[in-house]
Amino acid sequence: MDASGFHASLRALPLAVKRTFIRSAPWTAAALLAGYALPWLLNGFFPVLPSAGAALAIPQSTKAASFLLNLALLAVALARLPLQSSVGWPFLRAWMETSLFSVTAFAGLALCGAPISAAATMAALTAAQAAALLGAAAFLLLFCKRCAGITRMALALALALMAGGIFWTRPILQGFYGSEAATEQERERTMARADAGARAVLALSPMGGMAEAWNRSRSGFDLVRGHHTYVLWIGSDRLISYPRLWPGRNEPSAGGGPAALAPGLILGLGVWGIVLLLTGDLLAGSRAGGAAGAASESEAARGAEAA
Repeated sequence: MDASGFHASLRALPLAVKRTFIRSAPWTAAALLAGYALPWLLNGFFPVLPSAGAALAIPQSTKAASFLLNLALLAVALARLPLQSSVGWPFLRAWMETSLFSVTAFAGLALCGAPISAAATMAALTAAQAAALLGAAAFLLLFCKRCAGITRMALALALALMAGGIFWTRPILQGFYGSEAATEQERERTMARADAGARAVLALSPMGGMAEAWNRSRSGFDLVRGHHTYVLWIGSDRLISYPRLWPGRNEPSAGGGPAALAPGLILGLGVWGIVLLLTGDLLAGSRAGGAAGAASESEAARGAEAA
């Protein structure tokens, strides 16, 4: 890593943050308006249907709008993906813009009737997912500077597969849950593998995290364990837990051992994503600074020779 390029990148950080806030101001206002208006636009398709046992009567259009906002903001993160690693912290700026849009969009959703705690959780989850996407892009572009188009297409495909994972993994999970084992131990191992696969699908899918945010808000919305929902759809009669969003301890093990501390989906995705995108920006800035310094030195040497 070139020291001069590294210091130049650090000096450019405050200016990059300032420019991000200034340039994203109009789009931030547009995100707030979209978060507020989308439930009203969907209201004709999703009327108010109170759920049994719900502590809060929230229109179905508001819940549907939250899923659409999450996917739209992740698409914005892909669209803001820099074409190449360069100076000026491009990946950090793209993540900051997406996070600002996420906060304001879900603030608009809260103004439209969503619980504030659920809106804050969904905004944090979307920002963490965007950090994971941009961090993966920054990591891949470290090895191939000219592969931005391929990287963007690969990440878009991965996002589409994860978003639709609850659909295309259904036949696989149904095969596990419907299999007949010779012994009870083999059946229990098969069911454990199927449960682990279902939990992985929910954790990787943006819909799983958003569903848990609504489930925690006592709105009566249970996408996973309610009637006519995910557990019954994949043919399981077992209890499948939602992905943990915030840090905490998992359920105690069957053997009576201590419960393991889990970082949660938001902290886990956010931390490693931010670390990767910052690393990519720092390395790209140091390389660019070193190349610029070498070019200026060679130019000065040619000028001295000509003189």
